[in-house]
Amino acid sequence: MTSRIYVDAARIAKATETGTVAETPIIIERGGKRTYANRVRIAGPSEVTYAPERPFGLGARCWIETESDVEIIS
Repeated sequence: MTSRIYVDAARIAKATETGTVAETPIIIERGGKRTYANRVRIAGPSEVTYAPERPFGLGARCWIETESDVEIIS
């Protein structure tokens, strides 16, 4: 099953505006489920996609796709 990993830029922007630290801005989508993290490790091959003409997830224009295991480190 493919995992897609991207960053919630809006969450980071809001934290920057308020002078706080963005909590779990990395989103991992796999099988229709979203998991949030601060840090992940991909245990195998992956591919980075930039597709501004067809955003993914919460409007992500750049994301990582992998069939490998994704470990949440945070």
